[in-house]
Amino acid sequence: MSPNYVPIEKKFFMQILKEKKSSIRKLGSNDKIINTERTIRRALNAGKMHRDLLNSIAKELDVYPAFLSGEIYLSRCSIQDDVLRNIALSSLRINNYPYFMKEKDEYQINDFLKNVLMLYDISLMQYEHFPFERKIEFLRALDTAILPIINNFFIQDAYGNAGLPNLQLNSIHIDQYEEEHYMNIWLQQRKEEFISHPPKWRTSKDIEKMSLSEIQALDMELQTGDFVHDDYDPFAEKY
Repeated sequence: MSPNYVPIEKKFFMQILKEKKSSIRKLGSNDKIINTERTIRRALNAGKMHRDLLNSIAKELDVYPAFLSGEIYLSRCSIQDDVLRNIALSSLRINNYPYFMKEKDEYQINDFLKNVLMLYDISLMQYEHFPFERKIEFLRALDTAILPIINNFFIQDAYGNAGLPNLQLNSIHIDQYEEEHYMNIWLQQRKEEFISHPPKWRTSKDIEKMSLSEIQALDMELQTGDFVHDDYDPFAEKY
């Protein structure tokens, strides 16, 4: 399938239209939708739709495109464990997947910083020249200043949740950003140690090709190996 097309789960798509009190006929007559009713029906019957068409429909219905296409639904259906699958499917509520999620996916933190800084004739490059510690200090100061303003002027978020339950989420992301930065420094050092002194069953060339996440997994494997041995049988002496 061409990368410009997205698989469509027709039954799920139609269910979403019903919940949104819409129809293929209404979509086809909407000037904001880039294709006709006939094109939409043809795409649904073929089980694939052009990304631009899906996006224009999703935007008009205020639904996350990956939810509308059935991608998220099918991923939940593929969960092997019956209990976990039922729990995952029960949380598939249309109000939890507004189009805002796509806009959020595309909106990077640097775009936000660039727009804010430009208001005060500061360039993003000036921020980028900060040492890492100074960047974190700036992000936290900005977040601390914005939080009470958002809390004062808005009573619900874009998902319709009252009380702004995710108001502190950006603060958590900043903490995670800092932790990941220092973790990656440590993992890079660990990788260099492994290259100099490869663990058993590994070579320096093997280590050089490994990503930092693979280095982390290897380190955990080695740490576990210090305490647990495959040939250890706790019942051997008794039985």
